[in-house]
Amino acid sequence: MKVILVKPPDTSFGAFKNIGGRHHPINLLYLASCLLKDNGVEVEILDLEIESEDELFAIKDKRPDIVGISTMTPTMPSVIKIANIAKEAGAKVILGGAHATIMPEESLLETIADIVVRGEGEEALREIVRALKNNSDLKDIEGISYKTGKGISHNKPRPYIQDMDILPIP
Repeated sequence: MKVILVKPPDTSFGAFKNIGGRHHPINLLYLASCLLKDNGVEVEILDLEIESEDELFAIKDKRPDIVGISTMTPTMPSVIKIANIAKEAGAKVILGGAHATIMPEESLLETIADIVVRGEGEEALREIVRALKNNSDLKDIEGISYKTGKGISHNKPRPYIQDMDILPIP
């Protein structure tokens, strides 16, 4: 199974964009580390804050099974664009991050995404990947919302990880 995790560019600050500096997408690095624990999962991180937008269009050539996109409210225009390209490539689209957590239903309705992870995504994403790989149902995966034939389903919340030391080092 091939997974691409994407950090969208934040285009909301215009000329002030570079004032805060750039940083590694530690959230995506943790997610990738957790996915790599499972055999048969290939993970790539696409940081569109530093990489060319041409890399975004290369998603189609890479043919991922899943594209996970980190969301913050200012990045939603980019998230919509990335989700559309991922869908054109035939991927399942998963949103996570602050915007998706706070507004899961709206995030699913305003994008072409299939699934939203609410809250911490390390364990939820591993379970989603396993379920999609095995063609299993998503109904028992805590902390997600997803589109169904009848609308949107919201599973029960996932408890916070109490022992952060269980997570692999990115």
